[in-house]
Amino acid sequence: MISAFGVDHGFISKADRQKEKDVAAIAGGAVAGQGVYQGAGYGLKHYNQKTNFNRFKNSKGKEYLVPKGWSRSKYDRFNSVHTAKYGNRTAKYMRKMPKEVPGSNIFHILGYTHRGKTGVALGTAATVGGAATGYSLTHKKGKQ
Repeated sequence: MISAFGVDHGFISKADRQKEKDVAAIAGGAVAGQGVYQGAGYGLKHYNQKTNFNRFKNSKGKEYLVPKGWSRSKYDRFNSVHTAKYGNRTAKYMRKMPKEVPGSNIFHILGYTHRGKTGVALGTAATVGGAATGYSLTHKKGKQ
């Protein structure tokens, strides 16, 4: 049997067993924290696409999303100007999305929470928070 700390020769001390539990809890907590962070962001993104955009396919099968109530040519004109000004799908692109675009409020939210320095900080905080929670759950007194 192989443990996290090398080959197991039939005896694992209580301290080594606790270390393995801690490593597993920290890893699991970090994955859970990152999953919550990404799940919230992608959930908002897909909700926005489902409620505020229509899907179209061109002759080659590529899918396009166009805001409801807009023609594809209107959106292409708008998007080419907006992309030239702010870059393609950058944090600024999403934060500066005009209110006339359906679902722009979700673009604004995701522009702050999942892009740039703030997005990195929130992702890191979610991961560290999940790891800390996982670790603390293995060290509750009287619950082992």
